Amino acid sequence: MPIPNKYFIQEHLHREVFHGGIGNVDAEKNFIAKGYQPIEFPGTYDFSIGSKWKRLLYLIRLLFRIRSGDLVIFQFPLYAKVHELLLTLLRIKGVKIACLILDIDGLRNGNDNVLEKEKKAFRRFRLFIVHNERMRQWLQPIVPHATIAELQFFDFLATPVHQHRSKDTHIIIAGDLQKNAFIQKLGQLTPLTFSIYGAGYSEYNAFPENATYKGVFPPYELVQHLQGSFGLVWYGPEIESFAGNYGSYLTIITPHKLSLFIMAGIPLIVPATSASAILVKQYGIGCTINRLSEIGEVIKNISDSAYQQMVENTRPLAVQLSQGHFMKSALTELEQTVYGN
Repeated sequence: MPIPNKYFIQEHLHREVFHGGIGNVDAEKNFIAKGYQPIEFPGTYDFSIGSKWKRLLYLIRLLFRIRSGDLVIFQFPLYAKVHELLLTLLRIKGVKIACLILDIDGLRNGNDNVLEKEKKAFRRFRLFIVHNERMRQWLQPIVPHATIAELQFFDFLATPVHQHRSKDTHIIIAGDLQKNAFIQKLGQLTPLTFSIYGAGYSEYNAFPENATYKGVFPPYELVQHLQGSFGLVWYGPEIESFAGNYGSYLTIITPHKLSLFIMAGIPLIVPATSASAILVKQYGIGCTINRLSEIGEVIKNISDSAYQQMVENTRPLAVQLSQGHFMKSALTELEQTVYGN
């Protein structure tokens, strides 16, 4: 019996990305490191007749090349129609199909119609890689007989930073600032100070006096530039409540910025209701809050020795993130389920 081949749908590896998108790039690097062969349709963003014919010919060749019993990983959401067609044909052929859930747009955007379509799409799979235990619990009633592996964290294939950190009230905000409208209200949180990294903040809004904008850095370099005592994970327009669609979304996802702060050796402050809070508590790498106005008191109640322990607890995690441990472990778990070895 021939040894099964392993494939993945390549979508991110050669794209220029910022913020959390680098997690998708690193996922594909880990696929390759684990022996998965990339499937990349030609002319993905070219909708001319010529490119459509090229994609059709590539699809036909794939169907001759991929055998029953091979394993193919799709990345969700599936945006390209040709990927949906390939999925349908591979299922008919008896190929093993797995789904890496990167985002769930219906939940993220609060769109029930999109969410119902996504749930229907999930039912076409029986093998999944999800962010964490909360996402597993959300998915299980939708696909009751699924085999589900958890990442916990998104790997970050950069060099960890090991520099001395000391506890103070200097907070870091990093990422896509379009999701962080609460920044305009940071002036209400003195004596806290904030360093802000990333793009997307409206040029018409000034930063509060207690916030300093540090600019935009390439994703793999950003780890080296972060300065502060705590990394904040918070979204939405409010400082006194964790509101909005993205606030709700954080109850089941693991945002990539967790990995960013861990790689920098910086303890985290996360919403108490988020899925991140479970990981922060489990690994002892930070603290949780219900509103931003609690930060000052929370920091005050952390001793210097407790803070240093949080910093130390990030170190082994950072090594694992930099080596692709979490994705590789999830892939191994799926492969053992499929092939029993």
